[in-house]
Parts: sequence; C-alpha cells; structure tokens
Amino acid sequence: MSVKGRLAVSTLLAASLAAPVRAQSISAQDLARARADLASRPVLSTVAPECLKPSAGGRVTMHGLNLGATQGGRSVVLSLGGRRLDAAVASWTNGEIDVDVRPFAALAPAEAAPIALEVRSEAGVAYPDATRQIHVCRTRFEQSVVFDMGLCGYSAPTLPYEVSQTWGTAVPESAPAAGPGRYAARMVMGEGTYTVRPKPVGGCPEGAWKPDSRSVVVSDATWQQTVAFSYAIPTRRVAVPASTITTFVRAALADASIHLNNYGPKIGKSYLKTNDAWVKFGPAAGGGTFPITIEEIRLDPPDPFGRILYYVHDVDSTAITFTHDAGHYHLGIAFANGPEAIKGEHEGAGISPSMAVNDAKLAVTLHFTPSGGPKPDVVVDGVVFSSRITGGCNVQIFDVCALVTTVIKSGLPGSGVPGLEQRVREALEDPRTRQSIGDAIWNGLDSPVGRLVISNAAGGATVSRLVRVAAASADGLEVEFVPGR
Repeated sequence: MSVKGRLAVSTLLAASLAAPVRAQSISAQDLARARADLASRPVLSTVAPECLKPSAGGRVTMHGLNLGATQGGRSVVLSLGGRRLDAAVASWTNGEIDVDVRPFAALAPAEAAPIALEVRSEAGVAYPDATRQIHVCRTRFEQSVVFDMGLCGYSAPTLPYEVSQTWGTAVPESAPAAGPGRYAARMVMGEGTYTVRPKPVGGCPEGAWKPDSRSVVVSDATWQQTVAFSYAIPTRRVAVPASTITTFVRAALADASIHLNNYGPKIGKSYLKTNDAWVKFGPAAGGGTFPITIEEIRLDPPDPFGRILYYVHDVDSTAITFTHDAGHYHLGIAFANGPEAIKGEHEGAGISPSMAVNDAKLAVTLHFTPSGGPKPDVVVDGVVFSSRITGGCNVQIFDVCALVTTVIKSGLPGSGVPGLEQRVREALEDPRTRQSIGDAIWNGLDSPVGRLVISNAAGGATVSRLVRVAAASADGLEVEFVPGR
C-alpha cells in the first residue's frame, strides 16, 4: 500500500474511534434542560406536626418549593403499615400544602408507628424529593423521677412526693429508699403539664430539696424524661487538731500487744514451737489476732556435737505509745528485756549459750485520710524493728546476734516467711483493724468531748450531726458537720 493509502486508512480509523465519544458527549442545551428540570422539581422542606393522634387525626402542613400553583391532578398520600389513610387536601400553593387527615386506627396501643407521606404527580408517581415520614403519636408516656439524698443519712421505706396537673388535685406518690444514695421512681402519665414536688425529709430537717418542685411537660416529643431532685444540706468544715485525734487513737490501741515465741519442748532434735507468736488488738481496734511465723535458726559450724539451734523465747510487748509530730502519727511498741530471750540449743549433747534481748521496739509511722464513707482510713507509712542482742554472739565465724535480729525483723524472704515488720504492717492494714481505728476516731469526734472541740474550732457553732471526715489537714483532720439551728 502506498503512503497516501496508509494515511487514508489511519484517518478513517481515527474517525471511527472518535465517533462514540462525540455520541456520548452532553451538549450545553442538555445541561441547561437538566438544570431547569432540577430547579422545577417539587421539593419538601418541612412537615408539621411530626405525629398524628389516631383518635383525632389532624391537619398536616407541608412547606417546600415547586409544589404547583394549584393542585391540578397532583395528590398527597399518607399510609400506615401499607394502609392508606383517609386524607383530603385543604389548600395547595406552590410553597405550602395543607392536608386534613381523618381519625384512623393505630397498629397497636401506644406504638409510634411510621406514617409515610408522599406528594404524587398527575400520573400518581411520588416525587423523589417530596416524600417524608411522620409517625403515630404515642399515647403512653414514662417519666423517671430521681432523688439524690446527698449527705442525708435518713433511712425510711419510701420517699414521698406529689404530682399535680394545672388546676388539678395533687396525687401522692412515693419512691423506694433505704438511706443515703440515689433513688428513682417511674411514672406512667398522660399528655399534659404536671408539677412534681418532693415532700420534706423528716430525718434531715436541716436540709431542703433543690429545686423544691419541677414543671414537666409531657407530650409525644417528651415521652421519656428524667426529673431530678437533690437534697441539699448546709454544712461547715473545720480542722480538728492532731492532739485530739491522737487521744482517740491512743485509747483504741491501748490494749494492743505482741508476743514472740517459738521455743518449746524438744521433739526429736528440734525445740521449735509453732503458732505461739502474734500481733493482737483489743476490742476498740477490732480485736483481730494476726499470727507471726518465726523459724528456728540453724548453724552448721564444724562442731562434733552437731548443729547449733537458736529460738526466740517469750518476748512480749510492755508499752504502747501514740504521738504526733511534723504531720505524722507515730505508734511505738516497746518490749520487755529478756536475759535469755534468745535460747541456744544443740541437736546433740553440746552446749550453746543463750543471749539477752534489750531495748527491743517497733516504730510505726502512719497517717489518716478520708475514706469512701464518713470515717477516716489508716495508711501505714513505715514499720521499723530494732533491738540490742548481747551474749554469745560469735560462734565460729557466725555473728549470731545479727542473724537473729534479721530473722525477727525481716523473716526469711527467700522462703516466703514474713518478719515482724511485715506482719505488723499487715495487721494494721487489715480491713478490720482499719475500720475499727476509723470507728474509734469517728466515735471520739461524735462524743461530747469531740463535739466540743469541733464547736470551738468553728467559733462556737453547735454541731447538729457529723457528716464525714473530709480531708487530712497539716495538723489533724478536717471534719464536715451540719451546724445546729
């Protein structure tokens, strides 16, 4: 084929490929017609009301654009569950249509079933942008009334309140209650405006409900609401000095005691007596008894008579002190001196001297904080045991005195055996002990002496009742109370 022929074929091929593109292009006239069609298409913007009452029907008003200057052959259709409702157009303009809907049967009582609404053309076809959905008005309304008792400790079976409609008689109601906390009651109400008013709480006459009443509008739009009230009690806070707190705690811990012993009759080659060491609190601090495990100490020197054994023999606490300084409280426990408090024995026929324990004591540092309830809680900051052991300390290359002190103080950590420091900490941190010490402080604050201290700190204000320990101050505890009237 010649060059001229090949050019002709190429031109023909290019023209055939370009033809479909030209056929699919949109002309300016087509775009203009499309824009004009969209601009003239009927559109609904709002429909009111949002619901229709089955027993009454009602008028539905639609606002929009391009609805038509007159109804002509157009129509408005409302349907419920596939059933067309009996409706008639009352007025029709280009921007608004009013339709009156006659009473109809609901699908189920109190059900907010959807109602489809369509504006249709002369051909009976719904305009895509002129469809909406409303619903059947609810006929059952559930409202929740919530009462927050706040600081009121009043305990009664119910909290009374009353509900009334405008110009109506107040109807007594009640919510279940059982002391401080939040309580709720549910009410099934009809449509209308109500006033809910809680009654005064006799057990807390110094307080009042906030607000004293609430207006509740009940309708399809507000068919579920929460009506909340809180009981407000005026309170004051004062700092109770640490000296007063120290007095109350000292009394609670006065009967505390510690007994250390693991020495008993020889059984086989051992003199070990178990379950004879403990930390014990008196009734004012919970009465708990917390065991202490003290293992026997075995030394294996090159001795022909066998191993040397050491035991703690009847070391008892003698005095309890409780003081305060520099923002901390100090619990001190002193032990009696014992000339043979560390007993030395042999597995065989050998002799091992006993040792004396002198100046043994426990120093506990702690402080108090508010708890989840009204009473204070105990926080242990540190426990330190110290003593002076003298006598036959050096056995071959062993410093027996240091070894015995370490075992009493720290136990055998590698064997999971706690020492005295750990057991005293656990005893003080036990929930029973903490609660009892908190009770002792609280009861002391609520005693005539405690109330007098609070009254003096508050400039002479009388104390109607204590509310809680609110905070730990730099020198004591801050107490919140209700002043008397």
